[in-house]
Amino acid sequence: MNQEIIYLVAHSGAPNYGDELIPKLWLDFLTAKYPDKTIIVDTLRPGLATSFWGFQYRNVHFVDTLFQLVERLNNLGVDFTKADEQVEKFLTQKLPKLDFGIDLLLSAQSIHFVGGGYINGISRSFRGQFKLFLLANAAKKINPSIKLFATGLGLTPIPEQFVGKLNDVIIPNFDVFEVRDEETAASLPNATLGFDDMFLGFSDVMREKKTIAYDLDKPKINILLQRHLQGRDEIEATLTPIFDYLKTRDDFNETTPINVVESISPDDGWLAGAIKRYTPNPIVFTTAKDLLWNGFPAAPDSIWFTTRFHFHMIAAANGFAGTFINTGGAYYDVKHGSLAKLGTGWRNYAESGDMTPEVSATFSETAQKLGNLKYQLAEKIYL
Repeated sequence: MNQEIIYLVAHSGAPNYGDELIPKLWLDFLTAKYPDKTIIVDTLRPGLATSFWGFQYRNVHFVDTLFQLVERLNNLGVDFTKADEQVEKFLTQKLPKLDFGIDLLLSAQSIHFVGGGYINGISRSFRGQFKLFLLANAAKKINPSIKLFATGLGLTPIPEQFVGKLNDVIIPNFDVFEVRDEETAASLPNATLGFDDMFLGFSDVMREKKTIAYDLDKPKINILLQRHLQGRDEIEATLTPIFDYLKTRDDFNETTPINVVESISPDDGWLAGAIKRYTPNPIVFTTAKDLLWNGFPAAPDSIWFTTRFHFHMIAAANGFAGTFINTGGAYYDVKHGSLAKLGTGWRNYAESGDMTPEVSATFSETAQKLGNLKYQLAEKIYL
């Protein structure tokens, strides 16, 4: 190959707002810095990812080579701790139909796992994606000039039997391996504790470029409640205390519009129908497509009630008060807890039993500082 290739690994194509926006932030950074280099994004559903962002960039291409290789390894029943020989065979024997993509992978100057929570032990599919690290490690073994980066990853919960290999074999081969939460860092002491990649969008440079879009015309009351990884009945039951709180506000009555937000389509859309059993208020439904193409809801004086991590982060970074809700256990406790430790000041409903939204007056400044640190890391990685 005669072109210079930057290779990103992401989880775009669900669509899920956070998993879509993080690779976009990195693409905005990289295409500005290297307008003539080829950038390949290896992701779960490259066709959908292309329809979200591909038209915005000249030299960006979406593939699923690594994810297809992981699927083949999973179908063979290959265990993460014993997969090295099979992984290396896949990359050296040039599998039919995947040999084109493998050549691109092995020609890359770097392979970068961008941030998110798409590799962990919460489900069989996510657990299988730990093999992505094995493939990157094998690529570097075949082509030692490849640099390996990981930024802003949340890997908790990590299957106990994977920890030793990750910490002692995989991570030492990476030039940078940054995780976003204390729990992951405690399991993997060779990793560096950092923070989520979404903060890149709050750096001075990226804010000036408006890399995170905002929609100021939505209602100021925002509700986003997922069922996935939550108790189905328990999460719907939280609508009662949400409306009990709203009825105490002087600026709320039966004509006040409410913005129901969908992060993953169609999973989060259930709320648009269910909420009508709890209130006669007019409902605005912000779809996943609205979010991606029109921007994050950001009416002045917005308030938020949400189960989702990146909405907690972005809303708090913009100074919006909110309450985060988790009825599903440790996975989201870790995610929201990482933001609470950074000082968002948001109310934790599970802990307090109180829906009154709160926010720290200083978190916008904190987000800017963290954003500038993330931008400095990006500049260090891509000299």
